[in-house]
Amino acid sequence: MTASLTSGIRQILTKELCFITAINFLVMLADYQFFVTTALYAIKVFAAPLSEAGAVAGLFVIGCLVARFFAGNLITVLGSKRTLCIGGFFYILAAVLVLCCSSLAAFSLERFAFGCCIGVISTATGTIAAYSVPASQQGLGISLFSLSTALSLSLGPFIGLGLEQIYGFDVVTYEVSLLCSLAFVLSLLLPATPVLDKKGFSLFKLSNYIDFSVLKFSLTALIVPLGYGCVTAYLASWCEELKLGHAAGLFFMVAALVTLLSRTFIGRFFDVAGENAVMYPCIIAAGLALLIISYADSIWMIVLAAVIHGLGFGNFQSSGQALSLKLAPKNRYAQATSTFFMLWDLSIGISPFIFSFVALYFGLNTMFALLALIVCAGALLYYFVHGRNHPLKKTLRRPSSRNYK
Repeated sequence: MTASLTSGIRQILTKELCFITAINFLVMLADYQFFVTTALYAIKVFAAPLSEAGAVAGLFVIGCLVARFFAGNLITVLGSKRTLCIGGFFYILAAVLVLCCSSLAAFSLERFAFGCCIGVISTATGTIAAYSVPASQQGLGISLFSLSTALSLSLGPFIGLGLEQIYGFDVVTYEVSLLCSLAFVLSLLLPATPVLDKKGFSLFKLSNYIDFSVLKFSLTALIVPLGYGCVTAYLASWCEELKLGHAAGLFFMVAALVTLLSRTFIGRFFDVAGENAVMYPCIIAAGLALLIISYADSIWMIVLAAVIHGLGFGNFQSSGQALSLKLAPKNRYAQATSTFFMLWDLSIGISPFIFSFVALYFGLNTMFALLALIVCAGALLYYFVHGRNHPLKKTLRRPSSRNYK
């Protein structure tokens, strides 16, 4: 297994994949730094109440969601590299514009624009990564690519908050702008990407924005991330309530580390054993981590939840993206990626608001326990929308890709 894994990694690590992985890392590293400091910036600079500050942070997700809907179509029209470069250019502008914001309304618009850029760029990078790996090794290939996101998820908040506390918000903006600029330069140097046949293409067809062959399976991406959305929003408050100090920060660091260490092996297992062998355990593990959090009364329980979360939810994202690509023909990779992550972003974006009412009336422990049941029910949903038709080790027949050049 280890020799096969090493051989598979060598075959997958092309120049194009290395480039796009580096670009994705820089883009996501900038994104997470801005995201974790947005609410704090709104409160300190514009004296915004907590509710308004949270709403401004939520505009990140809304902007990303809106952009993803159009990104797949944009990639078909302009090409993935050109879309990436255009998105990267506006990404730099959106980062710098924060220095010109003199009101909360202007700051809100800037964060929405930044989120839109993230939606376009991440859809483009995911599409290019999909074209860069062999179809038979997409599980491993997407896992390797998505390690850049997992690494930026752990480093971004740490760097962003650290710079803000020591040097202030302006330095965070300068550093994020530098990262955006580096990503843009790498985008210009990216090797040529595949060109899609636009014959019969129409701006007014819904199928040119979303992929219906992926939509049914992607319903699981509307359920499973609900728990993650609330973990990011409320875990720190829950740990403070339990008097566990900095356990929340420890949770995210451990979860990111476990995700980094496990993704290559899980990705290879996805290719060898089939999607069901990975998806069911990942969904159940994601729910189990939430259940442990709901009953936690010590740091070691939070750490245990982090390990299970990293194995489960940490690998659900990359495996779900790989499965979306298996369900779509090659000329529909952009729409497939966009469809999966639209529902993913929507789930993470709405969950803190929806379940805040449960936390308000019944407590955070009840909220996490309820989320554990809902996420585990995602395994049943997966069975009906996809799993029952694809038993273990059954090869998934890829749809026709006649329009792909």
